[in-house]
Amino acid sequence: MQKNEPIQHLLTIYWKVASLLMITVYLMIGGFTISFLAALMARVLIPLGLWFWVDLNEEIREQPGSVLKLIFSAWRWAATLYNVLGAAILLTFLPCAFSATRFGAADCQTWLEPPLLYKEFFTAATPMVSWDSLVFLA
Repeated sequence: MQKNEPIQHLLTIYWKVASLLMITVYLMIGGFTISFLAALMARVLIPLGLWFWVDLNEEIREQPGSVLKLIFSAWRWAATLYNVLGAAILLTFLPCAFSATRFGAADCQTWLEPPLLYKEFFTAATPMVSWDSLVFLA
């Protein structure tokens, strides 16, 4: 398998930006209203991160046709479309980020259900540690 530096570099950028989605999940688990802004920013930054780098785009375009290039290009377009549509839908829920009463509404709370299920599924057997129970050794 040959190394493909431009694709590797773009995938590294993608994973760095997409980590904001996981941060959003934890913000939603905590019930923070800013989680809606973080979700929107992630949806906007992912396509920007995939397409912004002109030099990487040129290097990918100049490569000879290969299955890897085809799969990567298809994935990049699919990820872009998915995130643009997700951002458009999320824009309608942006008021949830700016009002505590709106955040408590049923439509805003619906967005919190999947992160709370994630928490329940992955941390059900893990005992929760509170700040009061931590002992700091000097």
